[in-house]
Amino acid sequence: MSVFRDWAFALCAAMAAGGICRMVLPKSSMQRVFGITVSAFFLCVLLSPAIFSVSATRIYIDDAAMPDIRRRADSLTDAVNFQAQQIGLDSVEKIIREELSQMGINGGDAAINIITDGQHAPRRIEIVLDKEYESEHNRIRERLMNDLGLDIRLGYTQTDETERDENENAGF
Repeated sequence: MSVFRDWAFALCAAMAAGGICRMVLPKSSMQRVFGITVSAFFLCVLLSPAIFSVSATRIYIDDAAMPDIRRRADSLTDAVNFQAQQIGLDSVEKIIREELSQMGINGGDAAINIITDGQHAPRRIEIVLDKEYESEHNRIRERLMNDLGLDIRLGYTQTDETERDENENAGF
């Protein structure tokens, strides 16, 4: 309570000092500037407990409430960590798609699987590309490994067009 008493005293002292100085100051253009200055000072004194945290104020929490508070804090921490991990993985996937596009590969058609093994950072990345890029396997893999610094595994599938042509030729 002494903190609040000290604050109230400082507030009263600021009001008294401002009033006395205003009476002593002669009527001039300086009176307006002085009034603004005293008002700003009084406002600072008035808001000082909110601006500068009152270190003497303590909030006591019942011991029975602590497990619930810890559980909620842990839940919030887990949610934030999960969201941060998702943002990181989405960023890695975006980088991969941009790199593939720069190599002339339609990155939107690639199936990208980022393996984390329960860790926050990716351990390995598996990318499934169209069969037509299989001849460039080493170039694609080396460039992605150099850019990302991760183990890259590439797989290949037939395009829908190739399957459709094969089905038409087979009489389906």
